[in-house]
Amino acid sequence: MPLMMTEPDASASPFHRDLARDILLRLRARGARPGDRLSRLGLAREFGVSRTPVLAALALLERLGVVATEGRSVRILDPDYDPARLDVAD
Repeated sequence: MPLMMTEPDASASPFHRDLARDILLRLRARGARPGDRLSRLGLAREFGVSRTPVLAALALLERLGVVATEGRSVRILDPDYDPARLDVAD
């Protein structure tokens, strides 16, 4: 079972934390609900990045309990996670 954290770990790059926050904000704006599926490729296209940073951002969100990877699928668990908790302090 993966380790779930309540706060983002400091080893996540600022870019991945920002992308994770932006993904969460976009999901909330769309009214995403627990159980909804996410497309890694769709997110990459939407944010204009490759799938690699999307994978890192989703991995961070998974460690926080926001999403869960189920085989090739990513499902939303907690769209109400506070996106401000992902902000990178300057």
